Amino acid sequence: MRDDVFSCEPPALAGILRDGAQVGFRLASEPRTGSLLRVLAGSKPGGRLLELGTGTGVATAWLLAGMDAATRLETVDSDPSVVEVARTYLGGDPRVRFQHRGGRGLASAVVGRTVRPRLCRRLVRQVQRPRRGAAAARDRRAVRD
Repeated sequence: MRDDVFSCEPPALAGILRDGAQVGFRLASEPRTGSLLRVLAGSKPGGRLLELGTGTGVATAWLLAGMDAATRLETVDSDPSVVEVARTYLGGDPRVRFQHRGGRGLASAVVGRTVRPRLCRRLVRQVQRPRRGAAAARDRRAVRD
């Protein structure tokens, strides 16, 4: 098996990677991860997906490549300079909605939708201040439930 060959890369990927490097973004998803995201997005036809951490849009492009026409993606990031790269290449796709929010604004972006508010608050808290010990164990249980 050749897992270093990806014949179905999203069309916008090369431009996103090039512009991402120009703004100094180094946290983009690897091709194997992108391929997995494409398959996972395709397994939820007509679904609503939430991406926390748009970055320059590498993972967003892979998710969109796997989504059907009825699936919607909401993607959120706290850094407007990197989100602008994603918007440049993917903003014309009506299935995706970009949001620039951080911290508490992130929770308000998703609370009241299909995400449970209590779980969302825990996830946002974990991103802001990673917890340890018993508190982290409670967060993991909440995600599983």
